[in-house]
Amino acid sequence: MSSRLDDLALRFFATVGLVEPAGYQITEVLLGNKVKEYFGGRDYLRFTSSTEIARENPQVEVLTYGSALLESMTEAALASGYAGHFYLRGLSLTTGRTLEKVRQHTRIPGRILSAGEEGPYLHHHSAFRFKVTLVADSREETFDDVAVDLHSGWATTGMGTAALQLYGSQEPELSPETTVVLTLSEACSRALGVLQRPVASRAQAKQLSLRAAASEEKAQITHHYQTIIQRLGAGKGRKGANIERIGDKLRTTFLDRDRRLEDLERKYRVGVEVTLVQVAIVSYPKVALPLLLQQGKEQRPGMAVWDPLVHEGYFYPLAPASAPARSETSQ
Repeated sequence: MSSRLDDLALRFFATVGLVEPAGYQITEVLLGNKVKEYFGGRDYLRFTSSTEIARENPQVEVLTYGSALLESMTEAALASGYAGHFYLRGLSLTTGRTLEKVRQHTRIPGRILSAGEEGPYLHHHSAFRFKVTLVADSREETFDDVAVDLHSGWATTGMGTAALQLYGSQEPELSPETTVVLTLSEACSRALGVLQRPVASRAQAKQLSLRAAASEEKAQITHHYQTIIQRLGAGKGRKGANIERIGDKLRTTFLDRDRRLEDLERKYRVGVEVTLVQVAIVSYPKVALPLLLQQGKEQRPGMAVWDPLVHEGYFYPLAPASAPARSETSQ
């Protein structure tokens, strides 16, 4: 993914400063006044996507997902208006059974002491689109969408298709919201984690589909070289045979066979490339129920949430300052 991330960085820095090459895989940026504050007030910086080069050059920052440099780029881009933020409308929000529906999808940790008022709360998400390429005898490309709730870290693969059916606007929904706790880089890491299992499963299925073709070609190569080896071996017993020359040909034959078998293994080995191609902030209201839980000797507030877009429920803890008002509701 580093090449695409490099391209993203070059395009971004070209809009906020001057970009120049500064050595092998190293780029220097002269920062404009409007974005210096996001990069520690510096006039310039140098970056690379190679961790080895960054280790050898202490003044060069490494650019990768989760890095401080990407965090600074994200903050500067958001402040400069280089990110799309969409508010989804047209959702059908129903209240009354939120706790029951959430419990069908997740366990709520602790005993419920009290509940606040059930209603719509605005939730913000990072919506990522990844291009997943399986590389073997050919290239197969698919696009995967993962959305991460920036308040809780809850991730879903169901938003992409469903969101296209809704009307999006730049006007925010007038609903209360809870505190955002994840950065875009942290959300991206979580999204990639969600992709690991389905991508690995697809790669394994692809590998199995290639097994028959690989076995057939391997058998052909092995048979071809075994025939040559047997013929050369038989030649050793002939009168006047040049044993040294035959030995050289045998060694060359073995080397050629092993090389072709290694090439065959590489040909049918499935590689995986994952590239981040699009990011957007998507916000919409969900039905949420503030709770106060008893966990051991501690009392902790949390939020039971039902997502009407993907029809899933989850729970996440809140900071103590967000504890709900007590009511008579109890488990």
